[in-house]
Amino acid sequence: MFRHGYIFHDFLAEAGPLNDGKVRTHRCLQLIYGVNKPFRIRLQGEWRECRICLIDNGVDHFISGEDDWQICYFIYPDSPLGYLLKSAVLKESVVSVLNQDEDPAHIRTYQPAVRPMSCDDIRGLFETFIYLFTGKRTVLRNGLALAEGVRGALDSLQEQTLAELVSVLNVDQEELIDGFKRETEMDLRTFLMHRRMIKFYDALELLDEHPGFDVLDELARKSGIAGLSGLDRMFEDFFGMPYLRWLNSDAGTVIVTEKKPVFLVYS
Repeated sequence: MFRHGYIFHDFLAEAGPLNDGKVRTHRCLQLIYGVNKPFRIRLQGEWRECRICLIDNGVDHFISGEDDWQICYFIYPDSPLGYLLKSAVLKESVVSVLNQDEDPAHIRTYQPAVRPMSCDDIRGLFETFIYLFTGKRTVLRNGLALAEGVRGALDSLQEQTLAELVSVLNVDQEELIDGFKRETEMDLRTFLMHRRMIKFYDALELLDEHPGFDVLDELARKSGIAGLSGLDRMFEDFFGMPYLRWLNSDAGTVIVTEKKPVFLVYS
């Protein structure tokens, strides 16, 4: 079956039959939604059926999506959204499960299809979950003078690195990091990491065929990533999976990237 990956500037998502094949753990929170019916997941030594499941970072789990689709979101624990989900949903627990078979709260479901959902659809569904669980709605942030300057400068940079950005903007590195965090509540280094991943996958999509490892390594380095080994470390550390799962080498696999970053607040 087809599987689609989505790289945003502040989180990752994937859609498809998410059969892990092994126990996974990672630095991100994970929100998993069974598109048409509950899926099975092994947590804390036992199998559960879930329609929606929120897992804290660092928790071992094993997903068995079988013959249906799931949509999974990876959320950084030190992001505003991570803090919100920990405080409002997980509270003192490491897992929150909604297991009824019917569509929870009449959330609009998306049928499996060869054509991938758009980034707007994936983010919109995610915002529906946030409202369902926390009562918070997303609105665009104001007062983003520095963040807009960063975004504009990055459009002309090759490697999307912090050193490049500091040089172009002619500012102190720590002041830039602190100012970006203050305006967006997002870590600038995480934001730049996603920009580099987006640059890499956009370049990969332009190729007529799936390249060999030498070409992949060169594309990664041109995107500001320390080659395939650096890409692999990023994916295993943050998302608990090899980057190979996110390469479009299998027929029908599509990686979709967010073209313009969105800075949101939850209120």
